Amino acid sequence: MVAPGKRAGGGRVSTLVVWDELFVEHEPGLDIRDTPERLGAVRSALSRLPPGARWASARDATRGELARVHTPAWLDELDTYRGRSALLEPDTAVSPRSVEAAVRAAGAAVGLVDALLEGTGTNGMALVRPPGHHALPERPMGFCLLNNAALAAEHARGRGVE
Repeated sequence: MVAPGKRAGGGRVSTLVVWDELFVEHEPGLDIRDTPERLGAVRSALSRLPPGARWASARDATRGELARVHTPAWLDELDTYRGRSALLEPDTAVSPRSVEAAVRAAGAAVGLVDALLEGTGTNGMALVRPPGHHALPERPMGFCLLNNAALAAEHARGRGVE
């Protein structure tokens, strides 16, 4: 058993928490649990990170990174929602900054994979909005515009992780 905060080799654990203020600007206006306030509460709870943990900046995902999971047709359609509010399906909506936030959230997930593979941290989490685990390759689904989980996994596979 390894003590909390320690690695099996004896070194300190370095936890990265990826975050960007843009994530709170995704305000779909639906009566759902994923709200800017919810993310703010999590960030507040993490405001006093334990020793060895640190905040990391998010970056935008590139079109090529997004295309590893999502179809060109969906990415083109998603771009048409920039700066707009719209209901895309019964439980998925966008506000004017939602597409930007989704692309940044996807970049946070992919960037976290890079940071961990490069040894910048030993573990981490991407504290993002909109969420990104239900979206399909060709359309949004379940509050999600992009599938950050699949994007991170494909990126890791592309870097040789099995």
